[in-house]
Amino acid sequence: MSGFAIGDALCFLSVSHELFSEYQLFVDETSPFLHTFVFGYTNGSEVYIATKNAYELGLRAGYEAGPRNHALSGPYRLALLPSVEAQIQTEITDLLGNLKDS
Repeated sequence: MSGFAIGDALCFLSVSHELFSEYQLFVDETSPFLHTFVFGYTNGSEVYIATKNAYELGLRAGYEAGPRNHALSGPYRLALLPSVEAQIQTEITDLLGNLKDS
């Protein structure tokens, strides 16, 4: 994850994977910037990053959060652990704070 900001008004975050939309909603609620955009697929794409609830639902949440991703998208990949949501949120919060302080 990386990011840059332009003053207090504009911030861009980038992640190499496809985040569930709940992460943008988290950013909207916590960002100290007037406008913050989150971009996925930057520098490649390896996995979907679902939420804790979706991972706990497994295949009932859809193929993105199931134990393996869709076969047509390439080789099977293991899903991440439900704890990844808290880790991503912590990293987002830390990165936004660092950008705001710089």
